[in-house]
Amino acid sequence: MNNMTISPTENNVAEEDQYERMYKILRQIFDQLYYRSVRLWLQLLPEMNWDEEVRALQRELDETLAAMRNQDISTIGLIRRNSISVCAGRIKKYLGGTSELEIENPKKRRVQ
Repeated sequence: MNNMTISPTENNVAEEDQYERMYKILRQIFDQLYYRSVRLWLQLLPEMNWDEEVRALQRELDETLAAMRNQDISTIGLIRRNSISVCAGRIKKYLGGTSELEIENPKKRRVQ
Protein backbone atom coordinates (compact mmCIF):
# COMPACT_ATOMS: atom_id res chain seq x y z
CA MET A 1 0.00 0.00 0.00
CA ASN A 2 1.15 3.47 -0.84
CA ASN A 3 -1.09 5.30 1.61
CA MET A 4 1.06 7.75 3.52
CA THR A 5 0.01 8.11 7.08
CA ILE A 6 1.62 10.23 9.69
CA SER A 7 2.39 8.38 12.85
CA PRO A 8 1.39 9.94 16.15
CA THR A 9 5.07 10.59 16.85
CA GLU A 10 5.58 12.47 13.56
CA ASN A 11 2.39 14.43 14.20
CA ASN A 12 3.58 15.41 17.68
CA VAL A 13 6.94 16.57 16.30
CA ALA A 14 5.20 18.73 13.67
CA GLU A 15 2.92 20.18 16.34
CA GLU A 16 5.87 20.92 18.62
CA ASP A 17 7.66 22.69 15.74
CA GLN A 18 4.58 24.84 15.18
CA TYR A 19 4.39 25.75 18.88
CA GLU A 20 8.11 26.53 18.90
CA ARG A 21 7.71 28.91 15.93
CA MET A 22 4.70 30.57 17.58
CA TYR A 23 6.64 30.92 20.83
CA LYS A 24 9.56 32.59 19.03
CA ILE A 25 7.24 35.06 17.31
CA LEU A 26 5.41 35.92 20.53
CA ARG A 27 8.73 36.27 22.33
CA GLN A 28 9.97 38.74 19.70
CA ILE A 29 6.77 40.79 20.04
CA PHE A 30 7.05 40.78 23.83
CA ASP A 31 10.73 41.79 23.71
CA GLN A 32 10.00 44.69 21.34
CA LEU A 33 7.16 46.01 23.48
CA TYR A 34 9.13 45.58 26.69
CA TYR A 35 12.27 47.34 25.48
CA ARG A 36 10.33 50.18 23.89
CA SER A 37 8.47 50.82 27.14
CA VAL A 38 11.70 50.65 29.16
CA ARG A 39 13.31 53.21 26.84
CA LEU A 40 10.34 55.53 27.31
CA TRP A 41 10.53 55.12 31.09
CA LEU A 42 14.26 55.88 31.08
CA GLN A 43 13.72 58.99 28.97
CA LEU A 44 10.98 60.30 31.25
CA LEU A 45 12.57 59.26 34.55
CA PRO A 46 14.52 62.51 35.19
CA GLU A 47 11.25 64.48 34.99
CA MET A 48 9.06 62.06 36.95
CA ASN A 49 8.61 61.76 40.71
CA TRP A 50 11.99 60.29 41.62
CA ASP A 51 10.99 59.15 45.13
CA GLU A 52 7.92 57.33 43.80
CA GLU A 53 9.95 55.58 41.10
CA VAL A 54 12.65 54.50 43.55
CA ARG A 55 10.02 53.15 45.98
CA ALA A 56 8.31 51.22 43.18
CA LEU A 57 11.59 49.68 42.03
CA GLN A 58 12.59 48.81 45.60
CA ARG A 59 9.20 47.18 46.19
CA GLU A 60 9.55 45.11 43.02
CA LEU A 61 13.06 43.99 43.97
CA ASP A 62 11.99 43.04 47.51
CA GLU A 63 9.02 41.04 46.21
CA THR A 64 11.15 39.35 43.54
CA LEU A 65 13.82 38.36 46.06
CA ALA A 66 11.17 36.90 48.37
CA ALA A 67 9.70 34.88 45.49
CA MET A 68 13.19 33.71 44.49
CA ARG A 69 13.88 32.54 48.05
CA ASN A 70 10.67 30.50 47.84
CA GLN A 71 11.65 29.27 44.35
CA ASP A 72 8.30 30.52 43.08
CA ILE A 73 8.87 31.19 39.38
CA SER A 74 5.23 31.95 38.56
CA THR A 75 5.08 34.61 41.27
CA ILE A 76 8.22 36.22 39.84
CA GLY A 77 6.43 36.50 36.50
CA LEU A 78 3.35 37.99 38.13
CA ILE A 79 5.46 40.52 40.04
CA ARG A 80 7.14 41.62 36.80
CA ARG A 81 3.82 41.83 34.95
CA ASN A 82 2.24 43.90 37.72
CA SER A 83 5.26 46.20 37.98
CA ILE A 84 5.17 46.88 34.24
CA SER A 85 1.44 47.60 34.42
CA VAL A 86 1.78 49.99 37.36
CA CYS A 87 4.75 51.72 35.71
CA ALA A 88 2.72 52.16 32.51
CA GLY A 89 0.01 53.79 34.61
CA ARG A 90 2.51 56.20 36.16
CA ILE A 91 3.89 57.08 32.72
CA LYS A 92 0.39 57.64 31.38
CA LYS A 93 -0.44 59.85 34.36
CA TYR A 94 2.80 61.82 33.89
CA LEU A 95 2.02 62.36 30.21
CA GLY A 96 -1.31 63.94 31.14
CA GLY A 97 -3.67 60.98 31.06
CA THR A 98 -5.34 59.41 34.02
CA SER A 99 -3.97 56.15 35.26
CA GLU A 100 -6.51 53.37 34.83
CA LEU A 101 -5.15 52.03 38.10
CA GLU A 102 -6.47 54.99 40.05
CA ILE A 103 -9.89 54.60 41.52
CA GLU A 104 -11.65 57.87 42.13
CA ASN A 105 -12.68 58.41 45.69
CA PRO A 106 -16.35 59.52 45.59
CA LYS A 107 -15.90 61.40 48.90
CA LYS A 108 -13.40 63.73 47.23
CA ARG A 109 -15.78 64.80 44.47
CA ARG A 110 -16.90 68.39 44.56
CA VAL A 111 -20.57 69.08 44.39
CA GLN A 112 -21.32 71.96 42.04
